[in-house]
Amino acid sequence: RELFEECGLLAVVNCHNQRCLLSATSDRIVREWHSAISDGHRSLFDMISVNSDNLLLDVRSLKPFSNWLTPFDYARRFDTYFYVTYVDPYNGNSILAPPQAYELTRIVHHGLDDLHRLHTDTKICPQLVDAGSEVRRQIFP
Repeated sequence: RELFEECGLLAVVNCHNQRCLLSATSDRIVREWHSAISDGHRSLFDMISVNSDNLLLDVRSLKPFSNWLTPFDYARRFDTYFYVTYVDPYNGNSILAPPQAYELTRIVHHGLDDLHRLHTDTKICPQLVDAGSEVRRQIFP
């Protein structure tokens, strides 16, 4: 669900057991699904079950990669698991936040099947540094 909501990518398998990655940037119907879900009008389950021509979500294509636990002093805490999947190369310009840039530099030289070697079950907590009157900074591993 998060992959589709945040990135507009939907990993599916069709009735012939063929896997594909649908994209809201290149498919008008998928873009309409993405808008309806983002606007809160429909759920991903509704969109798949009603409009999908026998498509199923392809959760097997998602490989566990990392786990982040929100620091203890945050009001709301999250125990978040991250997954990776293969996507076609993208030649456009993108600006990435430090956590994403860090993780991508770790995986860029590995195939999807080798990512299990990078994955760890250890929870990684961003560390908060008290900088006095300065801006709070998060230090990522």
